[in-house]
Amino acid sequence: MLAIVGWLFVQRLPVDLLRIPLFSLSICASVCSFCAQMLTMVSLRFFLQNVLGRDEVATCLLLATIVLAPIAGQLIEHVHAGLLGRLGRVVRGGIVSSSAAAGAAALFSQ
Repeated sequence: MLAIVGWLFVQRLPVDLLRIPLFSLSICASVCSFCAQMLTMVSLRFFLQNVLGRDEVATCLLLATIVLAPIAGQLIEHVHAGLLGRLGRVVRGGIVSSSAAAGAAALFSQ
C-alpha cells in the first residue's frame, strides 16, 4: 500500500524542475540544512545534559526554538529570508561551537 501511494506521489511531482541547476542546488541546500538542524537538535540536548551537566531548564533555554519561532515569524516580514536564514545558522553554529568548546574543556579537565 505504501509503495502504491509513493508511486502515485512521485508521478504527480514535477521532477523535470530538477534539471534547473539553481533549483536542484536549492533543494540540496535545503535538505542539508534540515539534516544538520535535526542532528543538532537531537544530539545537542544529550550533550548539554550528559556531558556539560546542565539541567533540563538550562538546556531548553539554550535550544529555545519555541520561544524564537514567533520572533522569527515577525522578522521574516521585515528582513530578507536569506539573510535571516544565514543569521540563524550563524547563531546556531555559535551555540554548537561554544558548547563543544565547553565540553572539550570539561573532558580535558577531568
